[in-house]
Amino acid sequence: MTAAERADLSVAVLGLKWYGDGATSLLQTLSPPETSLAMQLKRRRVNQAYESIIRYGTEEWWQDMTGHNAQTVKLGLLIMLTIRLGLRCPTEPSLKFICSLWLVCGDASALQTMTAQQKHVYLQHVKAEFDVQRRLAPVPIEYLPKLPDSPIAMLTGHPLLYRHAFPEGSAGPVEPQVSLVEVLRFDQTYGCRGGNKRQCAPALDLAIPVAPVVNTQMQQVADVMAAQQRMLEMLVNGGGFNRRSAIRVMGPSPNGG
Repeated sequence: MTAAERADLSVAVLGLKWYGDGATSLLQTLSPPETSLAMQLKRRRVNQAYESIIRYGTEEWWQDMTGHNAQTVKLGLLIMLTIRLGLRCPTEPSLKFICSLWLVCGDASALQTMTAQQKHVYLQHVKAEFDVQRRLAPVPIEYLPKLPDSPIAMLTGHPLLYRHAFPEGSAGPVEPQVSLVEVLRFDQTYGCRGGNKRQCAPALDLAIPVAPVVNTQMQQVADVMAAQQRMLEMLVNGGGFNRRSAIRVMGPSPNGG
């Protein structure tokens, strides 16, 4: 049955005398089936975890974020990046991480003396600004409950949304130009709804402790990540990688093997 025929029949049904729920049931039967987009919109209110947004900035974007632009400009750039990547209903920890990333990209010296009340005010400001942009934004091409941990994972798993944010021929994401450890450290100094009083752990698959750590532990994490990068480069370059070269790069195992 075509849409026009369905509409004509629905008008005729409404002109008849019905008792009980008979008319309602028949009209529901005549209604067109829900499309996948309609079903997706019904589920789109699921809160989204976007803490990995730090991995999606282009080189030009990072230059603007770490340059001498006003903080209002930087917040706008950050929010618009999240919007292009499909963020509409962020979790509280995601909003707090966005706020922390924004502040770390500003005056680093001011972070040391910032009070808990000031952090709360900044977080509320980020929420308000995001809400304004969210209301103006169109429905996302795809609604992701969680932003993939890497741009490569997003490109392979959600190519349409990725290309909407980074069109073909345009610059793609680069490595973060601010320290993720610094962002996490600052993010753990204040709380939000959906987390405990002191911290809301970012949903990143990283070997970084959630609780405050001493500098030696931070260095150990950095050393491991650097060693893994060297291993990856050796594999990509086909440099005759074997167990002996792995020991030279990574160091001996804890068991002495």
